[in-house]
Amino acid sequence: MKLRSIQFLRALAILLVTYTHTLGFQEPFATAYQQGFFCWEHIGAIGVDIFFVISGFIITYSAGRYMGGREGRRFLVNRFLRLIPAYYAATLLYLGIELVHMIRVNAFGHISFARVMNTIFLLPFLTGHSTPNRC
Repeated sequence: MKLRSIQFLRALAILLVTYTHTLGFQEPFATAYQQGFFCWEHIGAIGVDIFFVISGFIITYSAGRYMGGREGRRFLVNRFLRLIPAYYAATLLYLGIELVHMIRVNAFGHISFARVMNTIFLLPFLTGHSTPNRC
């Protein structure tokens, strides 16, 4: 069953994220009006938040049939087995591409041990870096 309101929110989130990325892609060539307009250049980041809300709703909606600790664990194991293999396959592909690129360009140091560990363990706690908010 498709929930049309969720599909609408997904479309809105996609448009917001795409808007922000297109501003970033065009920056080397020109300056858009939105780049200096009350920090609207980052308005598309709300799309990521919308995706998280949708994910939480869908997980709750689909997990409604699981009751109790045993079934809750079964849900988590099923979810883990469905998502993690694809995540690690994509991670290995990315690391392979980055290593080939680093060897070709002879520019080592882009991938650190801490970043790899953060990716493997799904917990970005080793670097301690935070992105400052410009607005």
